Amino acid sequence: MVLNKERRRSREVFFDVVDKLASVGVEALVPDRELAVGSAIYCPQEQMFACSDVAVAVGGDGTMLRAAHGALAADIPVMGINTGKIGFMTSIEPDQLQLLDMLAAGECGVEHRMTADVVVKRGDEDVFREFALNDAVISHGNVSKILDVTLYNRDDFIASYRADGIIFATPTGSTAYSLSAGGPVVDPAIEALIVTPICPHSIASRPIVFRADSVLCAEAFSSAEAYVTVDGLTNFRLERADRIFVQRSCRHVKFLKFRDRSFYRTLSEKLR
Repeated sequence: MVLNKERRRSREVFFDVVDKLASVGVEALVPDRELAVGSAIYCPQEQMFACSDVAVAVGGDGTMLRAAHGALAADIPVMGINTGKIGFMTSIEPDQLQLLDMLAAGECGVEHRMTADVVVKRGDEDVFREFALNDAVISHGNVSKILDVTLYNRDDFIASYRADGIIFATPTGSTAYSLSAGGPVVDPAIEALIVTPICPHSIASRPIVFRADSVLCAEAFSSAEAYVTVDGLTNFRLERADRIFVQRSCRHVKFLKFRDRSFYRTLSEKLR
């Protein structure tokens, strides 16, 4: 189990989840001794995912992303219980814990979500590699500076952007930062790559949706430090000649589904 301990509501729901899981014969592993109360069992973080059948996140989409990264490495499915504000990626709400009966009975469906490989090349050397479930963002972080980005798809020049940054999003990530920056919403059942400039300094700069087999390359230039941030979890400082490659990964994150519920119904409810 992965928990956002900073939210009081998350802690309250967490203990309800542990009790519910215990009642249906499911053991809950937790990476923090402080949380190992009742039927919850302490397990070190580095071992917890490998020892589990399912990763359960209690929090919002940020907590879900942390759980998803661990779940992918261990090749197990992930589910989320939403205690955040929107929670597009989470599976159920706190008042729907009765659906966990389906988890114990093996009656859940599985949805495979596309991820993207993010690689930074410095010359011929790969100096950074990570996968993104949501997005990879090139920006200055906390510094307000203009970034010049040249974008290619394989050998084809696509565009030059002057902006605060640029977002490479998967369909799952299309409802996250990319949406806030004016990007399109893309059904996560579709495999594609979305490029969204952040506050571009030209009205001609628009988001672009690329087919799934695209190999996108960005070259970023700035007078200040620039970073690539993956899923809001990992930062890597870029040097001037670095090239950032983003393409579809062969790996997919497995999301548990508890109801025959369409993405569009969830979308209409979350965006009210």
